[in-house]
Amino acid sequence: MTRRTLGICVLLAATGGAAAAGLIGWVPQTGAAIPLDATFHDETGRTVRLGDYFNTRPVILNLVYFQCPGLCGQELTGLLSALRAIPLEAGKDVQVITVSFDPREQPVLAASKKRFYIDRYKRFKREDPGASWVFLTGDQANVRRLADAVGFHYTYDKETDQFNHPAGLVILAPDGRISRYFNGIEYPPRDLWLALLEASGHSIQSAMARFWLHLRWLGFQIQSDN
Repeated sequence: MTRRTLGICVLLAATGGAAAAGLIGWVPQTGAAIPLDATFHDETGRTVRLGDYFNTRPVILNLVYFQCPGLCGQELTGLLSALRAIPLEAGKDVQVITVSFDPREQPVLAASKKRFYIDRYKRFKREDPGASWVFLTGDQANVRRLADAVGFHYTYDKETDQFNHPAGLVILAPDGRISRYFNGIEYPPRDLWLALLEASGHSIQSAMARFWLHLRWLGFQIQSDN
């Protein structure tokens, strides 16, 4: 990756701003619902609906493309680091969905990326961790439906055969409504944990709730250090 490309990536991650060639960045749609009937392919090539991954758990959604030269890998690494540092387990307490917004990418590439990150998560207690963090690919129409629904705006550069895009996470309630956004490539674990609790319907505003959550967080940190 060239210094120029890296500079663009860092700028977009930090600002989520707009480029002269078109809007690039997040336009938050907090409170709106994503299209749960949109169809994609999972890592095995099976056709799935987004709604298949929504039940009683909050959801972390991010949009990347798997052949991205830099920014998307940093985003996924940041997500992995945050997941390993919160007192919630992917698959048990939270669902994680990574979607490629490049319609040319296929399930075999998604499967390769999934193996890389699943192997490094190392916190699964389930016998089958595969559905806990899914990597999806899809056609242009369904990718655009999802991207537009969450306010994710990007452009394709034919000259470099790369995408200009923002980075970040979308936190979703179990019914598919958008609860919160995290911009950039680093996600403070405590903030992410609280956002997931809030998305799942837990009250975190009262002084008593904040006190007990603080104690729970401290307990998790002590346990993790041992």
